[in-house]
Amino acid sequence: MLSISCEIGHVDKNIRIKDQKYSFKFQHHQATGQVWAEMAKGLIDTMVIPLDVVNFAIELLSLVNILDDDYGTMLRNHNDLKTVTDNLKTEAMAFQNQAEKKVNKYNPLEVRHINDQLICLKDPFLDPQGLPGRPYARHVLFAESLVNTYAGSSFPGLVDSLFEIEKDPDQKGRWNIVKKHFSVILFTIESATSTLREVTKFMPVFNKGSS
Repeated sequence: MLSISCEIGHVDKNIRIKDQKYSFKFQHHQATGQVWAEMAKGLIDTMVIPLDVVNFAIELLSLVNILDDDYGTMLRNHNDLKTVTDNLKTEAMAFQNQAEKKVNKYNPLEVRHINDQLICLKDPFLDPQGLPGRPYARHVLFAESLVNTYAGSSFPGLVDSLFEIEKDPDQKGRWNIVKKHFSVILFTIESATSTLREVTKFMPVFNKGSS
């Protein structure tokens, strides 16, 4: 009973401190809740998920450029990353054009098809094995960096693996980690690109007039 009463007293004290010093009458909490509610309402009322895939691809290209500025001389196969990112931008532009001009917004199946593709776009960037040495940090692009936890970095798993790599006595081991994660990044971007393609795009086109 004593431990329970102490627990309640501690919780009550925290609530009073928040109310009196940090958020008078919990106005900040209320405002945050209202913003989230309005965002949820906006998503519910929108037929197509408001995700601009072209802007996403452009942001990814900017991350690649940052990586190139910081570590371009150390990465031998950096052109592969630029190539797959350019491919993603090309597919994103084609997808955006189709979603805006060719999709019948009054056909629930077509709308569902587009929304499913948008939802699936994020999945490839979550690596189930996590970043190198961090199994619980799974986002390949936007996870926090161990080198600088307060600032975002371009491809944090790769940047952390490259940080002061020249001082590591086990050069072969460190570079194996870099190569493995670099291949994961390439596969991730290619997988994201495939989610924006039509599911029948790989199928051959037959000439209907031929017998």
